[in-house]
Amino acid sequence: MSHDALRNLVVAGELSATLAAHLTLLADAGVPIVVTGSATAERRDALAAAIAAASPLPSSAESAEIKIAPDEAFVWLADPAGVGCLVAGAGGAPRSPRSTRLIAYGLIERLNAVTTKTVVRSLVRGFPLIATAPGHDLAELLDLLRGANLRVPEDDLHRLGLVIVLGSDAASQSHVESAHLLRAPALDGGARRPPALLATYAGVKAWDDFAWAALPELAARVGVTQAQYSSQLAARERELATP
Repeated sequence: MSHDALRNLVVAGELSATLAAHLTLLADAGVPIVVTGSATAERRDALAAAIAAASPLPSSAESAEIKIAPDEAFVWLADPAGVGCLVAGAGGAPRSPRSTRLIAYGLIERLNAVTTKTVVRSLVRGFPLIATAPGHDLAELLDLLRGANLRVPEDDLHRLGLVIVLGSDAASQSHVESAHLLRAPALDGGARRPPALLATYAGVKAWDDFAWAALPELAARVGVTQAQYSSQLAARERELATP
């Protein structure tokens, strides 16, 4: 894996080493990650690309990272275990969530409505995703996906995983303004839980960290104990903070 691009963003003050460590651990575990916010599309894409580079898929013949471009169709296959994507190199064979990651830059703004809905719907089947989308904050992103053009079901919205809001200051320097962990609907049909706030920007390359309150859930998403997650987080943070 290459942490160089993500480390450079940490050094530049775009996000904290702690948040970057959370991002890579969650990406490694296949948790969907969406970068939104008022920063330019290029800045959002750069952060998403840095996360993908820091968390590559395991090298194997079955592994496939499917990048969905604006002019490419993205459709379901008849096989309920797979997803089909008319992308060069991806073919039309069913893909397993265990060996596939979807990359979708420009949900809503660059991909058509059918493709955006299909990408979000794929999360129900457990497909990992790294994506970017417009929206000044989490609320606006969700409203855009709920809107008349898309009408994404509410339960699907709660499967977006980690939503990073990337903003910019008066000098056009981008920085993470907040990070939110969305909770998938409970299997027993219970009430939806609100997103967990993991971090907010405190100004001048500083962030208020609230992830400690969500450590049990973060560890569960990664599939380890809370102690193991904390240990992995500390080790990853040291890697990302070291030039």
